[in-house]
Amino acid sequence: NETLRQAQIALEESRDRYLDLYEFAPVGYLTLSGSGLIAEANLTAATLLGGERTRLLQRRFDAFVAAGDRERWRRQFLGALAHEGASACDLTLQSGGGVPVAVHLDCARSGGGDGRLALRIALTDISERKAAERRLEQSRTQLKTFIQHAPLSIAMFDRDMNYLATSGRWLAEYGRGHADLVGRNHYQVHPDQPAAWRGMHQQGLAGITLNNDADLWLQADGSKRWLRWAQLPWHDEKGVIGGIIISAEDITEHRRTESELTTLRTELQQIMEWQVARHTVAALAHEINQPLSSISALCEAASRMLVADVRPERLEQTLRHLAVESERVGGVVRHLLESLRQPDTRVAPVALAAMLREAVHMVRANGYTDCEMLIECCNDFPPVRVNRMQVEKVLLNLIGNSVEAMRPARKPPGRVWISASLVAAGSEACITVRDEGPGISGALEQQIFHPFVTTKPSGIGMGLAISRSLVEAQGGKLWHDAHDGPGATFRFTLPLAR
Repeated sequence: NETLRQAQIALEESRDRYLDLYEFAPVGYLTLSGSGLIAEANLTAATLLGGERTRLLQRRFDAFVAAGDRERWRRQFLGALAHEGASACDLTLQSGGGVPVAVHLDCARSGGGDGRLALRIALTDISERKAAERRLEQSRTQLKTFIQHAPLSIAMFDRDMNYLATSGRWLAEYGRGHADLVGRNHYQVHPDQPAAWRGMHQQGLAGITLNNDADLWLQADGSKRWLRWAQLPWHDEKGVIGGIIISAEDITEHRRTESELTTLRTELQQIMEWQVARHTVAALAHEINQPLSSISALCEAASRMLVADVRPERLEQTLRHLAVESERVGGVVRHLLESLRQPDTRVAPVALAAMLREAVHMVRANGYTDCEMLIECCNDFPPVRVNRMQVEKVLLNLIGNSVEAMRPARKPPGRVWISASLVAAGSEACITVRDEGPGISGALEQQIFHPFVTTKPSGIGMGLAISRSLVEAQGGKLWHDAHDGPGATFRFTLPLAR
């Protein structure tokens, strides 16, 4: 009897735990008869159906299904009773006067105690998820609408790079005659897409945002188009990347205009340099012509006196006049040099790595974009104490010379290395500009820093001479290193900031 009593107690406790688990579970549980009547329901199911449990029993479940979902529920119910195993569907429940509730149903067939079939159902409230999906779908629809009416070239793609939406401008610029691109594959519309772009599309599908301010597109017909583009991924309702969005702007005309302006600026700079050189030479010739004429006449007179064996006093007087005129010539030259001296001699500590990057940027902005420029200088390199504008002028001249020297070679774009290192003594920085061009011939090596010595068809030969003067004004030295491999190598030193 005691054993039976303990078993009875254990059975009641197990029943109570089951009832608690069943009644107060966060998921609704229903049992439907083979005719679709509610046989059992827990409290959560009663709440989802919007009524008291006692009033739900023996009522048809489809009476609580929204009218638009009843046919789908009927097919689901009959299919679940006809086959073993689990099945599922989503429905909207609509009780009298209540708020519609979106639920997910997990159904499983079972045999009743009397051998009749029954359907056990687990109801899960998915209203919040459905609302989030609606909001996301609304946002996606708004995004598509925005893309379609955007004044820019924008397109939205799925993971297979099929078009989901395009702006009118994209269709006009990149549609290639199609009236609509939605549903078409991007690579079929543009089979001449560079392989590198396909790789960047895959990076976008991996979650990486990319952009490029100037990218060259060589099309199948041989034409060239410059594009400024950006791409970013978009996400679906589950937070998974669903595809990418690309915006593009054709900047071909802008690039052409920019190139023409750069050419005009270069030609204007050359004209100005020629004018400066011409006026400088003219000024020198004008100022020293008269003293030189006097010197020539005095030399001729001194020669006659020596032949005629005149008195030494007269020869001495002539030689003194000759010295005065010579000093006059020297004074004229010094005065002109003083007037041409750079007025800005202010120096300050300058971050060398940043200055090298800025110089390369300016070189490219001046139209020297047909080669690769490599900077070898760490960001924590000690600062130098210089006049930044003057040193940048030196860098522009040396790098520009390297690019122009490699152009006639007609080979793949060459490279220019701009590197920085510390001089052994530790008080100076050494900057090296090295290229892959033809180099400096032995005949010119000793003259390249002389004024008016040049190898350029349109050059005036003042760049290196001025560059050396500017470097020396900083307290450094500029020279050509003929022993550092092929090409041309120029080095100059600058004092470190203390």
